[in-house]
Amino acid sequence: MSALTTSPCWKINFSQIIQQRNEEESKPFQSLVQQYENLCNELRKTKKLHQTTKEKLNSIQVEYEHYKEEYSKLKTTNSPGVPSPSGVSSARVKELEEKVYCLQEELTSAFRAKVESAQSLLDLNNEVKRLKSQEQDQKLQYEKLVIELENLKESNRGLEEKLQKKESAIELLKSERDTLLSELREKDKQVEQLTEENKKMVERVVDQKQKQVDAMNQVNELYKSFMQQKQQLQLLQAKYKTGSVDLTGVDVVGTVSSPNPEERPEKKNENSFFSFLDKIRNVGNTSQNASSSNNLPISMNISTSSSSSNDQTKILITPPKTIVSKQTIDTQINGVDFSDDTHSVAIACSDKTIRIFNSKSGSFTNVLHGSTDSVIKVKFSLVGQLALGACADSICRIWNLGNDRVKHTLTGHTKKIYGADFSPDAKKVVTGAHDRTIKFWELQFGTCEKTLLTCKSSVNDVEVSRGGDVVASAHFDSAIRLWDMRTYKSIAEIERAHDGQQVTSVSFSKDGTKLLSNGKDNLLNIYDTRMSNKVLDTLKHSDYKNTIVYNKACFSPCGEYCAAGGTNGKIFIWSLTPTSTKAMGSSCLVANGHSTSATGVVWNPDGSQIASCGLDKTLLIYE
Repeated sequence: MSALTTSPCWKINFSQIIQQRNEEESKPFQSLVQQYENLCNELRKTKKLHQTTKEKLNSIQVEYEHYKEEYSKLKTTNSPGVPSPSGVSSARVKELEEKVYCLQEELTSAFRAKVESAQSLLDLNNEVKRLKSQEQDQKLQYEKLVIELENLKESNRGLEEKLQKKESAIELLKSERDTLLSELREKDKQVEQLTEENKKMVERVVDQKQKQVDAMNQVNELYKSFMQQKQQLQLLQAKYKTGSVDLTGVDVVGTVSSPNPEERPEKKNENSFFSFLDKIRNVGNTSQNASSSNNLPISMNISTSSSSSNDQTKILITPPKTIVSKQTIDTQINGVDFSDDTHSVAIACSDKTIRIFNSKSGSFTNVLHGSTDSVIKVKFSLVGQLALGACADSICRIWNLGNDRVKHTLTGHTKKIYGADFSPDAKKVVTGAHDRTIKFWELQFGTCEKTLLTCKSSVNDVEVSRGGDVVASAHFDSAIRLWDMRTYKSIAEIERAHDGQQVTSVSFSKDGTKLLSNGKDNLLNIYDTRMSNKVLDTLKHSDYKNTIVYNKACFSPCGEYCAAGGTNGKIFIWSLTPTSTKAMGSSCLVANGHSTSATGVVWNPDGSQIASCGLDKTLLIYE
């Protein structure tokens, strides 16, 4: 007893484990063994019953034979002519017959019971065989399960080892992560410092450039003054040589002339003086990295207002409706725009180019290359001789029309750019794409100043008002959104502007008081931007259909008309001037045009021409 109490704990645990294992492994066979024992007991009982029945049957057969023999004797004795034995009567014969009949019935029952017992025994034997077969199958299944269990245990051990390795690796990664986080925090601090330094550097650069601008302007003024003095001096010298003027007392650039010819400045000194002025001019030009064909000082790139021709827009009596030029190219045309000179037309092409057409000469003058995919929208700047292309490769490119080269590549969108526009001073560009963002770009350095992520929907078009303070965007979710150009914040949102259909374009009137929207509901809406974007009118026509997501509609420069191209290729021009008999927008002129869908229309700045483009690869000029 003491030895048992002092036995190690592992023996007790091992015994418990063995008992538990025995219970777990023997439990599935207990019911089978119990059922087998019950069948064996029943088989033994059946065999015993069969033996008893067999013995009883034998005794009945013996008794039957005995009675049968006795019956035969009696029958022989009672046959005619045979005297019956003494003491035997007919009643005895009848009794024996009844006994024989009963014995036959018992014999029949015994045979039936024997047959049933044999059948039951056969069924029991079959059941025993089935149970043995089932037991064998269960043993095989048990062996398979044991093997599978061993495999699972082995796999579990391997997984546990892997888990330990993973946990150690995780611990290592955690330590590395902590180290990297500390390094990242240090880098963030460095980035903040560099950002601050960069900001200061940019401010210094801008300040330095402003100083250069001021210095250049001073040099220009000085040079202009010197040139005027030079012209006056040359004029006076010419008159002096003819003797028609007296130079006494004339002040030329700080030098007082004397009536004595010997005291006049020599030619050499005069040339040296103007040579000095030329050096000043050249220094100014070198600082700006520019040149001039007429040797005049080059001014800094300071934005100016638009040309005076825009301020003298013609008031149209009838809109342009006659085709005066039809140009067919070898690729689809997606967009069109007129330049401020009223005769240059740019088209955005699917062959990755922008082509410039001169409506006066009737020929293409320039082809702008550089895009790697289709150009969807094209726009001229009001100043600076620039053109932009919104491209399907997610990039907006700015071309310098002076040398037909790409000046800026504005990269940042992740999907196709469907809308882009210059600010009036051509210092900024706004782009909208199907990645649900609007970006504001600064063209001095070609960098993105702001990205608006609150658009909520893909952008089909953007336009900047002529005042340069508001940006309108057309969206896939049937909304029109207005943004502040200075603060980049939302000003207003017009939901379901086209009854749940996409808005394909937005256009401001020249005075910025009206906004025109084109939608895939085959309607054009005019909003008053001064009255919380109230709908002034809805323009429609039974033949007008719009299925192009970037189809551009526009106001006329005078604000009296609106134009849009339809899916049937025709150009629709609505009059916005109400009369005594017709309401605003009820009068519509339909001009024949393209053979397939039109993709955009634009008025030239003086209102005398309309340009349209379409999927039929044609550019049309109406007059």
